[in-house]
Amino acid sequence: MRFEVVIPAYRPDDKLERCISMLLRQKEAPGRIKVLLTTDDIGEAESLRQKLGSGIIVEQVLKADFSHGGTRQMAMDDAIADYVLFMTQDAVPYDEYMTEALLKAVSKPGATVAYARQIAYGNADSVEKYTRRFNYPTKSRTQTAKDLQTVGVKAIFCSDTCAIYSRTLHKQIGGFDTTVNFNEDGIFAYHALNAGYTVEYCADAKVYHSHDFTLKQQFERSCTIALNQKAHPEIYRKLKSESEGIRYIRTGVRFFAKKKKYRSAAKLIVTGIVRYAGYFCGKHFSGKKDK
Repeated sequence: MRFEVVIPAYRPDDKLERCISMLLRQKEAPGRIKVLLTTDDIGEAESLRQKLGSGIIVEQVLKADFSHGGTRQMAMDDAIADYVLFMTQDAVPYDEYMTEALLKAVSKPGATVAYARQIAYGNADSVEKYTRRFNYPTKSRTQTAKDLQTVGVKAIFCSDTCAIYSRTLHKQIGGFDTTVNFNEDGIFAYHALNAGYTVEYCADAKVYHSHDFTLKQQFERSCTIALNQKAHPEIYRKLKSESEGIRYIRTGVRFFAKKKKYRSAAKLIVTGIVRYAGYFCGKHFSGKKDK
């Protein structure tokens, strides 16, 4: 078996079925697909098994046992393929060539993980579409240890929304941090780069994925990002992150101004302010005093 797919899920909607349907249509088909359903209800897990069919493995994960790092590490430990593709329940492959492109990227010498380009769904608003284009450009790149000194936090950017790992190198580097409930992919990327390996951004592998967050959700998410960084000072004190946010807003305002989409520009600015406020609060007012 060359690769297998693991999809953590919680109250999945129809996107999960669409995701699996597209995975089964890939030119490079997975050896198996496993859904890790977080629920305390045995009946919910059985219902999903029946809905997805006998060819898809559905495993129940109790809510008390779930964490982003720990649950994915459990799946990696149980894997039997050379490569493991992690996806999220709200991501859908763009075409039949997504896995082929990812496998080509992760097969490069020294590559530990390759992650896909995310494209916003058609019903996403203009700011969300711009955000995906900003974070996931059309040109592939290889992230190395040298980038840690030049591009800061962008050097360890990686997304388990759709990312394929070399099982051998993943284990050799130490795997996911099982204590974290956020950004397990970026933390792994940091250790991979420091171990002399690379992280591959594969723009040819495309997946539909976007969010429709409220301002409150944007604030909370940014606060979580800051708390995660604060919990790992050995990583994030060395990496600049605020400059990337400034570039995001500056570039976006210019982009919308050229198109005369002034409401979108205004929304981008407001969203940026809210996100920074959340980040600032998470960084400085977490409720715990720094030692």
